[in-house]
Amino acid sequence: MRVFVEFDELATQIWQRFVNLMDVANGRPSRTNFLQIKNAMEQYMIGISEDDVNAAALEQVSGIFKIDIPEIGRLYDEITGFHID
Repeated sequence: MRVFVEFDELATQIWQRFVNLMDVANGRPSRTNFLQIKNAMEQYMIGISEDDVNAAALEQVSGIFKIDIPEIGRLYDEITGFHID
């Protein structure tokens, strides 16, 4: 499953743009707007198993799971990637 990692301040800004876009567009943004934000989000996306998503109890917004910035260190490490303590 694709998971957005809110790794730094830029990731937080990108996530907020995504949430705002989905809210304003009632979950159906234009293709152009969606592709722009999707491209920005890609640098913060990782793939993990559904079991790991469930074990970590990750938040899902508009179909995208997310590791919040306070969870960096507990669920995600820059060197080793995703992990569950």
